Amino acid sequence: MERHTIIYGHTMSDLSVFGELRRYLDEDFYRNHRYFYTCSTDTVTTWRIFSVYYTTTDEYYIETYFRNNAAYLEFINGLNSKSFYRSDTELVETDDVVTLSTCYRPYYGEDGRLVVHAVKVGTAPMV
Repeated sequence: MERHTIIYGHTMSDLSVFGELRRYLDEDFYRNHRYFYTCSTDTVTTWRIFSVYYTTTDEYYIETYFRNNAAYLEFINGLNSKSFYRSDTELVETDDVVTLSTCYRPYYGEDGRLVVHAVKVGTAPMV
């Protein structure tokens, strides 16, 4: 089963690329900016953020293969439990999840990562 996608990006000091993810360390920003969109050639996907935290490269938050639905649900619920903020998002074993990951040095040096997880809430055709 592969329902977890990871997207890596650099954190730039001018907040370009994934530097904007730092804004999610502010709870008010998180509460007011829970959705983002990804686009492909024919589809727009809406994602709802459910977890924000920082960690190190030692923690394996980038798993992409799961032996069954129960293992997947346990994994994504674990991602949710790591969040700095309590989320009202209920995760289920059929959810698609995307992880945005970037370097975050203030707490863990070279091995620090800022991680944002979101669940797919809808798709629409590109017009």
